[in-house]
Amino acid sequence: MWEITDRENVHGVHYRAAKMFRQFNPCELLAAHGDRPSSLIVVVAGMILVAFVFGSYLLLLMKQYKRCPANRLLVIFGHTGPDCGLKVIHGGAVFVVPLLQSYAYLSLEPIDVELSLSSQSGTKHLGFPLPQKFTVAISTASELAQTAAVRLLGLTVTEIRSRAEEVIGSALRRNIAAAGRTESETDQDAFYAKLESEIGSGLKPLGLELVSLKRA
Repeated sequence: MWEITDRENVHGVHYRAAKMFRQFNPCELLAAHGDRPSSLIVVVAGMILVAFVFGSYLLLLMKQYKRCPANRLLVIFGHTGPDCGLKVIHGGAVFVVPLLQSYAYLSLEPIDVELSLSSQSGTKHLGFPLPQKFTVAISTASELAQTAAVRLLGLTVTEIRSRAEEVIGSALRRNIAAAGRTESETDQDAFYAKLESEIGSGLKPLGLELVSLKRA
């Protein structure tokens, strides 16, 4: 009796399992959950979009990270702080904030200025030749570099040379005139020392400095 019952139970389990297997339809199951592939596509697309945005942001950071070579000044202008003025950097690097800031470079390469005043009146009594060639450059000193950013940014080398030439020519003429008013012989070293001092003072308002002058 018990053996028959056990067999019937076994056959009943097999029957129910077979019936469930026949009722399993993959197409119906896929149709019932047909939104899952679409959700997967949305997730993958979202991940790609996030990766694209993140990569673009990294590229933007790399592009806006500006390095300043040793022979230039990097000038940052726009919203640079509470005063929203100019920020001048010599060497190193800085991040330029997109839309809020812009940048430009100032070259520190020497600029030669040549003058010829020996033919003018008042030069023969000096007893020594006047300098013919002067070399100037934008200063790297903090205050002078800031001044150069204000006064010289956007100018060409020719325009900077022209402004330096005006300062040097004016200093030369003043010193020649002062030497002509004295009856004693003009000391060459004293003349050059005073000339260099006046030229240096005259170039400061432009952010320039006198690198050298060549005695003829």
